[in-house]
Amino acid sequence: MTLKQISLTIPENLFKASKEYSKEFGYRNIQEFILELIRKKVFFEKIERYQKIEREMIEGKKVKTELWILTSFHTLEMARRTGLLEIIETAGGQIVPDTCVDQPCWRHLEGKVGATDSPKCAYYCNIRNMNFIVRSLRECIEGAVRGEVR
Repeated sequence: MTLKQISLTIPENLFKASKEYSKEFGYRNIQEFILELIRKKVFFEKIERYQKIEREMIEGKKVKTELWILTSFHTLEMARRTGLLEIIETAGGQIVPDTCVDQPCWRHLEGKVGATDSPKCAYYCNIRNMNFIVRSLRECIEGAVRGEVR
């Protein structure tokens, strides 16, 4: 694993409080504490995001359009382990790891209209003649189940 170093500037009172918290809760140093916070944000919030999808895919309900969820391999593995992958696939959705909408493999979407919760995705899709509108994750899932986005 390659490590990268960053420089972080924070207010003195926040630094002091973080140092005290780190010591109180057994972190070796403030860097270890900050790294744990980053992990929680990156991994656990993604799980919460996919749990929202799970709630929308009520058992037996199928999507009426293509549903592609692009994410990291690690998030796909978490979805597999928690049973969420099976729920999404049973409903007709797909989770695709470690790719980007700016890849040629998405050519079958050219000329189509879609919805995404990612402005970056909408931008790159437009370059490839795929017209995507930006909606909340909830609106995207509801649209896939209904067959249209409002």
